Amino acid sequence: MEEIVNIENIKVNTALPKEARTRQFVEEIRNPYRFMVDDVIVNVVFTESRNTLQDRLQQYFQLVMV
Repeated sequence: MEEIVNIENIKVNTALPKEARTRQFVEEIRNPYRFMVDDVIVNVVFTESRNTLQDRLQQYFQLVMV
């Protein structure tokens, strides 16, 4: 079973160039589409949609606030 890395534990060397920082982050996070923030597991999924994250969040909160 794949270990899920807590993003809070990742330390990126900010003195490195952007490309090297990105590579270091990906190496440490192991799977940038599945990681933890504190005790919450985050799964990143992309779909073929024109809706933005902001659109989706507005739709969600409109439903929840009713």
